[in-house]
Amino acid sequence: MTAVAKGTSIRGAARQYEFNRHALKRFLDRKGSGAKYLYGYGALSGKLKIFSYEMESDLATQVRELSERFHSLTSHKCSKLAYESALQNNIAISSAGLR
Repeated sequence: MTAVAKGTSIRGAARQYEFNRHALKRFLDRKGSGAKYLYGYGALSGKLKIFSYEMESDLATQVRELSERFHSLTSHKCSKLAYESALQNNIAISSAGLR
């Protein structure tokens, strides 16, 4: 990002830092538009969020602890843990992704 600000082309900066040119351009376009959130969970609208910040932090802590204990935690197990946490907290969500 600083390379582009110093005058390097987007293509040149992407090649220099071995980064996808289109992803870099999309990031810079979003940054230039003044968008509040550029990436991550904050990019979702409030309606799409399932867990509150505190609940998400607790879940992240649980996932880290389980991952440290068992040396790995598959994405399916992580999804299942999030689903079970939502059920325990009486949050209505779809079980379409779980099999």
